[in-house]
Amino acid sequence: MSIHLYNLLTFLLVILFILGFVTIVMWFKKIEGERKTNLLLSALEKGQTIDPELFHSGKPSKSVNQYILLALLIIGTGVSIFAAIASIIVIIASASQGSLVDNGAVFCSVLIAIGVSILLGYFKGKKMLQD
Repeated sequence: MSIHLYNLLTFLLVILFILGFVTIVMWFKKIEGERKTNLLLSALEKGQTIDPELFHSGKPSKSVNQYILLALLIIGTGVSIFAAIASIIVIIASASQGSLVDNGAVFCSVLIAIGVSILLGYFKGKKMLQD
């Protein structure tokens, strides 16, 4: 297999991992919403009063800045993991060819720098929100 096919497969695996994680989280939120809706409908059919605290999640709502930080964390982690896997593939490919694959090494270096800078932005933003 050529290095391009390895890079494509690695990229697809990272994308599938991220999509799978998001799908699982959204599925659990959907189940929780359906449970609360069924509880509300059954209470209304029986004519019972409903305690509003049942529908309060107990967690304070997140601000837009916290969602941006979460997105930075997810993107930075995804890019860093992809860069690490791509680096391993480039090392294996260069060992089998006997020389360093120049384009792959540059590509991995750039991805690592982007991932680390996004993660640094996340940690700096988190520190600023805590102050």
